[in-house]
Amino acid sequence: MAIAKHLLEHFFFTLLIASFWFGKTGNWLLFLPAIIFGVLIDIDHWIDYFSFFGFKLNLKKFFNPASYIEPAKKVYILFHAWEYILPLFFIFRFLEKNFLVPGLTGVVVSAYLVHLVFDTITITRLFKSYSLIYRWLNQFKLEAFNEK
Repeated sequence: MAIAKHLLEHFFFTLLIASFWFGKTGNWLLFLPAIIFGVLIDIDHWIDYFSFFGFKLNLKKFFNPASYIEPAKKVYILFHAWEYILPLFFIFRFLEKNFLVPGLTGVVVSAYLVHLVFDTITITRLFKSYSLIYRWLNQFKLEAFNEK
């Protein structure tokens, strides 16, 4: 799946989540953490791109992940991990309570969780593919990520 289309899909779902939390709280500032945790976590694709091509920027190649993931046979995507959900919950719960931002925990965790679930369904269909520990134990190898 092309990254540009994939980002638009994440953006659509993130807007739905942010709208839901805005409806519950009336706080339009929740759109920012929703975008960060629902869309911008895909910034980690740059790690995969630069680890293969070095710091040579070619947007055409970047938006075609097969051009660097398949030849490298590695998938890092370090911001995509089920293991982050509990720490995110506790960090943002603390921030929500101490800075009186109702809905902050819900918007962050739900945007992040929907991102991971959507990626799991549309990319690998394997829950373990989005485990950082699993990928690390398998040296971030592509065949462990998608078991081809």
